Amino acid sequence: MSTVIVLLPARDAFVTHDWDTYPFPFALASRNGDRAIETGFATLKTLPSGTSTVLIVAARDTLMLATTLPPAQGVRLRRMLPNVVEEHLMQDAQQCHFAIAPAARGEAMRCIAVVDRGWFGMVLDRFAEAGHRRVRAVPLAQCLPMLDVDDGATQVDSLSTTADELNAESAVEAEPNTILATETAQAAAQRDAIKRITALIVPVAQKIPATTDNAELPHVEAPEDERFELAFRRGALGFGFSVGAEQLDATLNHLSHDAEPTIYRLQYGDARITPDADAATVKTLPWQMLARSAIACRFDLCQFEFGSSGRGGVVAQVRRWRIPLSIVAASVAVALITVNLQWLRLRHQRDALTETMTQLAQEALPPTTVMLDPHAQMASQLARMKAAAAELRPDDFLALSAGVAHALGPIPAASMASLNYSGGALEVSFKTGTELDRDAFVRRLAAQGIAAHQEEGKWTLKPSPSGTR
Repeated sequence: MSTVIVLLPARDAFVTHDWDTYPFPFALASRNGDRAIETGFATLKTLPSGTSTVLIVAARDTLMLATTLPPAQGVRLRRMLPNVVEEHLMQDAQQCHFAIAPAARGEAMRCIAVVDRGWFGMVLDRFAEAGHRRVRAVPLAQCLPMLDVDDGATQVDSLSTTADELNAESAVEAEPNTILATETAQAAAQRDAIKRITALIVPVAQKIPATTDNAELPHVEAPEDERFELAFRRGALGFGFSVGAEQLDATLNHLSHDAEPTIYRLQYGDARITPDADAATVKTLPWQMLARSAIACRFDLCQFEFGSSGRGGVVAQVRRWRIPLSIVAASVAVALITVNLQWLRLRHQRDALTETMTQLAQEALPPTTVMLDPHAQMASQLARMKAAAAELRPDDFLALSAGVAHALGPIPAASMASLNYSGGALEVSFKTGTELDRDAFVRRLAAQGIAAHQEEGKWTLKPSPSGTR
């Protein structure tokens, strides 16, 4: 299992560069305990694959705000966020994507990151098309080193224990002064934290050859037209902008007037980027260290519609239902196999039964050489044999009339008005006023093997389908 960390440039960098040819700085970190991180430059299609991908979004593309959130969650909170930060935005809030940082213990204020929704969605789509499925996005400012501000906290702790060191009588008198000193130290610590700021100088990629090995990059002197991306972190918030090589020194000097900046420059491998700032005040931040900070960052910009249940939700749902769908597919396959096996078994039984009937028919009817339908041929041959032996058929006139005579019962024979025979059926009509129990008459006819049908006072009598009495 491994993680690919990619540093994204500012979105206006793709005005002069193409997505397919831009050299992305990447780091490949293994999760098997090996702390070595492979680094290099690669295009989107040549980036190494890993189980997960972490995108570091440029500070200039991420607006970070601190605000108090309304008591809502989920979709309702997402709908309320544009109204919460609308006054801080220059573009339409409906065109922005919002992400909320994890809440710190004891803090009511929450950090909200704002990025352009269209651009952010396009970036995720590009990486998804390149085969990166599990993607997280973190703001660059959140990956910068945090300065230790424990001096103020230490002072507060020492002041809070002053009352314990005094005797009981002095403690009562010193308690108000201790509380006042504690509050003063806390306020001073907060002011010091606001003044402390971390700055990172990121060189804008020029025509750097795309490579995935650990080859050393050449020594690069900053030309006059070279530009740098500056990323700043102040507490949980951050911001960024772009400056040229000529304005870099003046920008950093102006920043130090009202703040206490700690300046880093990003170093890829053993390459040297020489800005105009004083080398004594600029520290080096290795790309490997920034990559580790990105992995440890808990602030994921892929929230709401870009989260696992939003954008890419189809893939996530398919993965979630992969085992149930596999079980259903296996059940369907087993059912189909079972049905086909049953059909084959019944087919063999039918063939065996047909072969037996054919043998019996050929034994009973020796002159028959071709046997296509044993059942039909046997019935036809038996009918011809009965006719040749002068045996009455069930549909003969004599057989039908004899059956009707036995079925009349209490009905007098003189009550029949007509009796006609045609096409193997006997048509009978009774005189007007004849008392006839229809149901009883039909039952007596059925006992004689005759089926009756009455229509408009006329009875049509035929042999019953069974053909037997």
